[in-house]
Amino acid sequence: MTRFIVNMALFLLLMFFGAYESAFSISIGNVTSAQRSGTNQATLTFNHDNNGDYLVVLVGVESTSAKSVSSLTYNGVALTEAVDQINNNLRVCSIYYLTNPAIGINTVSFDLSANSADRIAIAVSIIDAADEAPDITASNTAAASTSIALTHVPNAINGESANIALGCYKDNAALTFSADLGQTEQANIAEGPDLSISGVTAISSSSQTYDWSGSASNDWAAVAAEIKQPLGGSTRRVWKN
Repeated sequence: MTRFIVNMALFLLLMFFGAYESAFSISIGNVTSAQRSGTNQATLTFNHDNNGDYLVVLVGVESTSAKSVSSLTYNGVALTEAVDQINNNLRVCSIYYLTNPAIGINTVSFDLSANSADRIAIAVSIIDAADEAPDITASNTAAASTSIALTHVPNAINGESANIALGCYKDNAALTFSADLGQTEQANIAEGPDLSISGVTAISSSSQTYDWSGSASNDWAAVAAEIKQPLGGSTRRVWKN
């Protein structure tokens, strides 16, 4: 009898205050950035408070000789490169990703193949993303120019995507991003004498053109990637109020 009463009570609680499945669209979560200059330091580490099921790290590097990213980890787990662009031997402009990253505050560690003058990283959490590699990527360069434009056309086969773009500029003055409808600049950072980067997101199923400009003619690199949401959207169990 007692068990019957308890079961009935639980049933009534679920009926009136219980949980149900609700659909959610892909969205941008927490964003953290960090930078470092100095020719004798190759490693950049910083904490990121991840609140998503997908992590993207945007990387900009300035150097006087070609450098590569030798290691990029979050909570000790390696990220995978989605797209990379080098202009002359002055910048590495890259997007890295990790599916199912640990939730909470953990360390991003970014190592180069050799010491570099300036390096910047932007970590972006994405909420309700598909557990797979980025779909469509794009890249572009511009030499001796005051601006660069990058067009990125997502597949959008599952509806709206989280589209991520990064512009890298050889100058120490912050570059200017001209936002189109739906585009949000998440970080704009200048570091040392020769590096400025701008990280942008757009939740959209439409073609995106990203436009950056600077105060002087110099070299540019830009990259973009599409992060899809699950087919049919994402569902989570939500408790009634």
